[in-house]
Amino acid sequence: MWSFDVVVVGGGPGGASAAYFLKKGGAKVLVIEKKSLPRYKVCAAGVATSALEIFPFSFDKIIDSYIEKATFCYREKRITHSLPKNSLIMTMRDKLDYFLLQNADVEVWENTTVSKVLVFKNYSIIKTHKGKSVKTKYVIGADGVGSVVGKSCGLLKKQQLGLALEVELSVDEKILKEYASRLLVSFGVLKEGYFRIFPKKYHLSVGIGTIRNKER
Repeated sequence: MWSFDVVVVGGGPGGASAAYFLKKGGAKVLVIEKKSLPRYKVCAAGVATSALEIFPFSFDKIIDSYIEKATFCYREKRITHSLPKNSLIMTMRDKLDYFLLQNADVEVWENTTVSKVLVFKNYSIIKTHKGKSVKTKYVIGADGVGSVVGKSCGLLKKQQLGLALEVELSVDEKILKEYASRLLVSFGVLKEGYFRIFPKKYHLSVGIGTIRNKER
């Protein structure tokens, strides 16, 4: 049986960031990620630079662009705000997550799904679909909305889930230029939801989200 001080389940920004700072503090850390990295993730992937400044390294290599303006719409009304310079970046989640984990420099088990977490008084046992078992002092559940860690610990008894859809859309040069440094978020068209357009270097990330998982 493997043994670690901390096991982080999920290799997204939260999990990778936790792994980075725990390793920096001297902990023996394992990250378990169910997909092969880098992997695509549905996400607008706009990140405040204030969140990046807590890391002692540059994110320049994964930045698609900086956002200068944000347009907000409610039905037929719209307003555009200027943002503080270099306050918000656009990236892609596959690049961001992988970059953070590379800098974390911890052991990562890819293509590994956690099947169960057994919680005892002074330690936990994590079991995977590959038959591996890991003993750890601490478990961090960074495995998303359907968190196996959360369910195993009884933390996800009442959930109200929504739906999210996204397409990475190739557009002509004129439209790409129009959104080059501007994002758009619109309300009032979708019932209990929104749609958004976030610009990336060579395409637009267009998505919708709702706060309920069925039509009302």
